[in-house]
Amino acid sequence: AHAKVTIDDDTGYFVDPQGFIKLFHGINCVHKVAPFYFPKLLDPHSFRVLRDWGINVIRLEFNWIALKPQENEISREYLDIIETIIDNAGLYGVYIIIDLHQDGLSKRLGAIDAVPNWFMDKIKRPPYLFQYPWPLTKDPSKSQWFLTYATYESAHVFESIYKNVSGIWNYFAEYWMITTSRFGKKDNVLGYNLINEPPPGNFYLNPFLLLPSK
Repeated sequence: AHAKVTIDDDTGYFVDPQGFIKLFHGINCVHKVAPFYFPKLLDPHSFRVLRDWGINVIRLEFNWIALKPQENEISREYLDIIETIIDNAGLYGVYIIIDLHQDGLSKRLGAIDAVPNWFMDKIKRPPYLFQYPWPLTKDPSKSQWFLTYATYESAHVFESIYKNVSGIWNYFAEYWMITTSRFGKKDNVLGYNLINEPPPGNFYLNPFLLLPSK
């Protein structure tokens, strides 16, 4: 069982219905490749085990590719699966942070696919000389995947998203509208990770983006 948690306006702490501060101990549940969830989480017993270990929150990936494999297609099956996982967690007092996960955004940028191909198709590529993997001379090794963020095209793509070039930010908003309308009223949904580890944008055009913010 779980109680609805709110944020205290004065302190910023999570509090339970009695006003006590709620502390969380959690784990990451991100499955970056198909089927984009851990099948064991469909068994409610898994959450009893987590609860017995002292875990009361999980960061759960809700994968955009699995949700919308095609631009005009929503996978009701995937929605149902994620809802089952969230409900199973609630049975044992485990809360959920829904995560739009990405680590480099797309295979086209030398990373793991995190957004649908149809979304990437809407982003105009930079001039040929600046296309991936420039300024690198080849794909980074798997252990150095993070170097993909240093490529011009990666910076260009994120800048295009942030500036809503060709309206692509609207698709990002649609993802979250679907997510919140389906799961937002569940008492054990604690919050949302809008996008994992977002880079600053096109720091080649504006190097000041690399400076720490206040």
